[in-house]
Amino acid sequence: MPEVHRTSMPACPRTGVPASGEVGHRLRRALRSSRSCRHLACAAEELVMSGSLCSVVPCPPSIPPVPSHWSFPVEPVSVGCARRAVAAALLRDCPPELADELVLVTSELVTNAVRYGFRSGGGPGARRVEVVLWTADGYYWLAVSDPGAGRPRVGLPGRTACGGRGMLLVDRVAAAWAVVARPGGGKSVVVGLGRR
Repeated sequence: MPEVHRTSMPACPRTGVPASGEVGHRLRRALRSSRSCRHLACAAEELVMSGSLCSVVPCPPSIPPVPSHWSFPVEPVSVGCARRAVAAALLRDCPPELADELVLVTSELVTNAVRYGFRSGGGPGARRVEVVLWTADGYYWLAVSDPGAGRPRVGLPGRTACGGRGMLLVDRVAAAWAVVARPGGGKSVVVGLGRR
C-alpha cells in the first residue's frame, strides 16, 4: 500500500490520522488538568476511548490505483499498439467478454483520433493520441484524447457504407460516454464500461 503523506499536525493515537486544531485544544485542556504522568496517560486514553479525540478527524481517503497512460503517434499502426497496451493493462479478474469490449472500444476511438483528430502544424502534442485506462466506482474508464476540434457522433450509415459505425459500436457497448473539451484545445472521448 502506498504511503499516505501526512501533515505536521499531531496524530490520533493508534490510528496515525492527523488531529485537527480542535482536537489538539481538547488534548491540551485535558493535559493541563492532569496532575501527573499517570493522570496524563489516563486523560489521553479516556479521550481516545470515548471517541472524542478521533471522531472529528476524517479518515484519509484510500489511494486509488494509478491509471495506465500511453501516448501514441498519429499513425495507423498506433491502433494495434493501443489495443495491445489496453489488453495487457487490464486487471486479472477482468472477464474475457469485458476485455474484448474494452479492446474494441479502444480500437474504435484510437482509429477516430488517428483519422480525424489531428491538426497540422502545432506543437509536439499536435500529432499524438493519448489513451488513459483506469477503474473507479465499479467501472473501467477509458479516455482517448487528441488535439482535434471535431466531435465524434453516433451515425447511421447505409448498408453499403464501408465505415461510420465506430461510435455506434461504442454507444451500444458503453454504460456511459461523453466528449470532454480539453483546456489547451482538443478533446477527450471518455467511455465507461461496467465491471461484471
